[in-house]
Amino acid sequence: AHAVSWMKVRSIMRGIHYYQISRSGLWRPIRKKPGEIRAVVPVMKPMFRHELGRINANALGVTTSPASGGSRSIYKADRAANLLTYWLDEARITDFFDRANQILLFEGMVGYYRYIDQFRQQVYLRALPGSELFPIPFDAKDESEMDGLMHVTLVSEQWLEEQDFLYEKAMGRPPTKRMASMANDHNLALSIDFPTFGAGPMQGGKFRGALATTVWMKPTQSTPGGQYMFMLRVQLFRYRAGTDPQTGNSLALPNGKVPVELVYYTKQPDDWWGYGFCEELIGPQLSINRQMTNLEKSIALNRGFTVYDSDSIDSKDVQDEHNAFIPFRSGSMGSGIRMPIFNVPPTQAGPEVGGMLQVMNQIADNAAGFRSPVIFGEAPGRVEGGPALSTLNTNAQSSLIPILNRIFRAFERTYPEVLDMLKSVWPPEKMIRVSGPNNVGKELTIQQEDIPDSQEVIIKPAPLLPA
Repeated sequence: AHAVSWMKVRSIMRGIHYYQISRSGLWRPIRKKPGEIRAVVPVMKPMFRHELGRINANALGVTTSPASGGSRSIYKADRAANLLTYWLDEARITDFFDRANQILLFEGMVGYYRYIDQFRQQVYLRALPGSELFPIPFDAKDESEMDGLMHVTLVSEQWLEEQDFLYEKAMGRPPTKRMASMANDHNLALSIDFPTFGAGPMQGGKFRGALATTVWMKPTQSTPGGQYMFMLRVQLFRYRAGTDPQTGNSLALPNGKVPVELVYYTKQPDDWWGYGFCEELIGPQLSINRQMTNLEKSIALNRGFTVYDSDSIDSKDVQDEHNAFIPFRSGSMGSGIRMPIFNVPPTQAGPEVGGMLQVMNQIADNAAGFRSPVIFGEAPGRVEGGPALSTLNTNAQSSLIPILNRIFRAFERTYPEVLDMLKSVWPPEKMIRVSGPNNVGKELTIQQEDIPDSQEVIIKPAPLLPA
């Protein structure tokens, strides 16, 4: 059901409102017939931009405080704040945030995946679409029931060749089986077939690569360090488990934790996957298209026409728009009609037409969860100010607060892990630029051993306020 909804959202957002999904899950556009009237009313796109703007308007930041008393703790807290603030800019986390929010609105769920790039000596975040994530076991309903997480996606042949190169560089010998040998062609036609449905309506397009599956399993008594697996198709290429005998650290998971934080737009208790903002607008969007199509058809049929006496007026003397002119023979019409030509005007549209369109727009607004004239103080005859205006502003943003709280919690769990990962990947000495007193920039030389552990400071995201 989710995959079908995601296909519908992708189609509508790409401007294809008239499509068909077969029983086998294959999407195809419905071609327009000559003269056919098919109305398209933009509802989903502008509402998507509006909601994305409300979320993206929140600036990302980090606040830190000492985990204990003493000047050394204050120094570590200040150092952690400088490091993470610099990291937000250098790792382009604002771009990640925009990408993650788009996925969140499209699919109702996104994963914040943190990983180390050894070549760039940096920690990055990657937004994993909910359509590519699966719980282990598959019948888990929320994170508390999960033993692990699986990510399935298509990877390009060039990426596979890069992995083979890195393996040979690290091991000094070529791999027994090269990853690039697993690449084959994939059809990019939009369908419910998982490897391709997310690629968009590109009928006939091809992608050369392989279906890659990454599995992270939580630590258990039998595998205290958790497990990490990487497969291409159904063949296992990477596997790590256990702990380092010297340090006790996990060999499979950073800090012994699954490196993905899940964020939901709307969550149902009996469903692990989320429900997206755009998914709620599918029904109103298609309904208002149908209503507007019917209205345009009625207008086309109700265009009015002209009747003329063909006994006294030659048809050649009438304009060439023959479908708007109806000839009649006065001799066959009796003596009741005396005018040689007269016009029959179109019927005036009743008030129910405008009312219907207004209702359809209101249904879309309600599905999106905003724009109520009451919560915005826009009801007729009402003028609010002072405390009442502040209350109305708060109410108007109430639909956004649960989403911002979930985003806040995801960053709250991500930032401490990033700080520990930076300590393992940054060079022994690194120059960073931060804001000093009076917002004047200053440069700091960071020694790797000076990077505090996440246990030594309390790290919180900057507040995300409704925009």
